[in-house]
Amino acid sequence: MAEIFGIAAGVAGFVSLLTQIISGIDTLREINAHANKAPAELSALLSELTVLKSLIDEVINRAPPNDDWYLQLCRSSIETVVIGLEKLKKRMNAWNQGTRKLKARKIFAFRHWKEDVEVLQRDIQVVKLDLLLCLLPTLNLNPSIQVARTSHIRSS
Repeated sequence: MAEIFGIAAGVAGFVSLLTQIISGIDTLREINAHANKAPAELSALLSELTVLKSLIDEVINRAPPNDDWYLQLCRSSIETVVIGLEKLKKRMNAWNQGTRKLKARKIFAFRHWKEDVEVLQRDIQVVKLDLLLCLLPTLNLNPSIQVARTSHIRSS
């Protein structure tokens, strides 16, 4: 019974993080829609975040049993992405408030953000891999593959 509550608590933490990811996606979509000079990296970042959202939904729906420590690891990785999104949103808001001319704002807004986006994209890749590994036991794979994954995790 305690195990069920542990899994439920682990998955519940994902829901609040998912809400923050969705908020970040919405903000970036709004920026992308209103900025004529938005770089291609913004569209790529939006795509990565959309895939991440789908994976988080899958983890919430398929809460794998006996992997509470791995759920904690995934949640920690997702929190890193949320922090990166918040940093990017703050930077964009500061640019929007600090620049008066609309044309200059659009050009300036994307000049120094590339490094933040690259770091965020790397963090998203890590989270996606973590979530895929978390979902692995719930997939109908060859049993020998599942046993190999379980024995590898236990030896770590």
